[in-house]
Amino acid sequence: MIRTTGSILALVMALFLLPSSAAASADLTEEMEFVGFSKKGKVFCVRIIDPNRGNYYSVRKTRTGKKVKDHPYHEENEKRVLKRVLKSYSIDDEGIPKSASPDGSVTLVGTQKGAQFEILALTQEGRGVFETIDLEVDASTGTPAQASLKSVIWSSDGKTVVLILHQTSQGRFTAERDHVHVQRYRAFKVQWQ
Repeated sequence: MIRTTGSILALVMALFLLPSSAAASADLTEEMEFVGFSKKGKVFCVRIIDPNRGNYYSVRKTRTGKKVKDHPYHEENEKRVLKRVLKSYSIDDEGIPKSASPDGSVTLVGTQKGAQFEILALTQEGRGVFETIDLEVDASTGTPAQASLKSVIWSSDGKTVVLILHQTSQGRFTAERDHVHVQRYRAFKVQWQ
């Protein structure tokens, strides 16, 4: 009888612990997909899928990456909202989604170095650091997020590159988020090694 009571007690404890472990795996997610650049290269658009905030198209400045405006949508009106965004901002350049530049002179790759993520420029002559990005750090553990380079999208003229970085933070909750970074590519700004 004592063993049965112990088994029931263990089962009850497991049931009480299950909600907290389920809550710990209730991920916070935000996923980004590149949509396009404007004709004049002044803005670009990304599609953001966020189960907490809702889905939306985010138009951002090409020079700074700062948000111009978000355009929320639902499944029923997504095509109409996208058509309006593309027309309003003259977005017609889908970009070139590959790590090599349009002329093939440079390839961008990423590597994590502790709490930072380096975007490296590789050429036939050598390699260098194109950009260093600070990663999210979990406040409760002090652990930096694990990151990977999800997408590299070049403008058709090869002057601008959009980088989508995927970060996974482990702490009280697991958070998986995509972050967008935009830069003008200038070889003289690369820290060549």
